[in-house]
Amino acid sequence: MGRKALLWCAGSLAVAIVACGRSSRPADVSAVSTPTRRVAVIAAMPSELQPFVTKLGAMTRETLGDRPLYKGRIGDVEVLATRTGMGTDFATEVTDRVLAAFAVDHVIAIGIAGGVTGVEIGDVLTPTMVINGDDGTEHVPTTPEGITPRGKLRTSNHFSADKGLMDRLAREGINAVDMETAAIGASAERHHCTWSVYRAISDKAGDDLVDGEIFGLAHPDGSPDLWATLRYITRRPWKLPRLIRLGRDAQRAAAAAADAAVRELRGD
Repeated sequence: MGRKALLWCAGSLAVAIVACGRSSRPADVSAVSTPTRRVAVIAAMPSELQPFVTKLGAMTRETLGDRPLYKGRIGDVEVLATRTGMGTDFATEVTDRVLAAFAVDHVIAIGIAGGVTGVEIGDVLTPTMVINGDDGTEHVPTTPEGITPRGKLRTSNHFSADKGLMDRLAREGINAVDMETAAIGASAERHHCTWSVYRAISDKAGDDLVDGEIFGLAHPDGSPDLWATLRYITRRPWKLPRLIRLGRDAQRAAAAAADAAVRELRGD
């Protein structure tokens, strides 16, 4: 997604300029008992997946086709984690691949989202409903025990920062937008898995900083095109401070979504 490309590239730049990360205590990972459940954690981009892998701790890295696949344990739960790339097509393909290869009991979708209405940057949305804006289908996640779901998330394979569209979505009660969750949920449903969602708000959709040029700032798998980012900043050096702030917001949002997923796995 163009917004995600900008935010991650900005985040990469922020890390290079200002050391602002903090270490996290790994989750309580056990290798003694036999797992009783298997959970797949699915993100779109490396910047959304890595905080989860770091927080869970002691995960081994393998591959599943052309995607990384991390394996670990938390209590009696075996955890798989991977990234799909940006958009519903990749989300469908990779989630289907994981669920066909492993007997998964539950899927957790994590990552960042653009806020539309009723949310602030840093909020973690656990929606009551996820709507595929491209085909109109509605998907209802399984709410983890102890969490009160709120809001609606709209997924589309087509990025738009159009203010008119965002105003219409706000009137329709859409709280946030992303490009993968509905596809991940639909795949889980086809494979008869329960699923949950943690999308943290990293920015406000329709922000005038996001424009057509941003689409060139990431590769299709979600990894950043740093040369394109440097060229973008070279042409617009006055935007650097705001880009750094946006990058930090995206990093914090990704960490908040990862924290929420780890809490669910721990049963907190």
